[in-house]
Amino acid sequence: MGWIDRARWDAKEYRSNCIELRRLKELRMLPASSERAVVKGGKISKPVEVAVEQSESVAREAYLQRSVDAVQYAMEQVLKKPQGELTIKLFDMIYYNRSHTLYGAAQVLHLTERTAKRYNRYFLKMIAERLGYIESIKFSEKMALF
Repeated sequence: MGWIDRARWDAKEYRSNCIELRRLKELRMLPASSERAVVKGGKISKPVEVAVEQSESVAREAYLQRSVDAVQYAMEQVLKKPQGELTIKLFDMIYYNRSHTLYGAAQVLHLTERTAKRYNRYFLKMIAERLGYIESIKFSEKMALF
């Protein structure tokens, strides 16, 4: 899977990642006594299983936090651009609400398909850059994308 596919996945999963991250943080805030007696399927978990589940949830929380932060970073970077509002609307329609394809969103926003692709690619590059999927884009390349 290439960087663009990985970044697209992070953008597409942003909404569910935010919900899951919030849920994991709420679970972490539970009192310690309730963590020890985890009941699943009518059985109380063994201490080792509980420890493994907690370490897995910590790793999952770290991954989710990085992914959510990367998408929010991309939004911040895009909003600094002259057509940033359009790019955010494009993101909302394609990835957040999943209500349109790239072509359909371009039509609704009165953009050419080529321009929509360019804005989308820039947004995905910001995500990929933040998550380390690709090296940092040079300033001149950033300007050429917009």
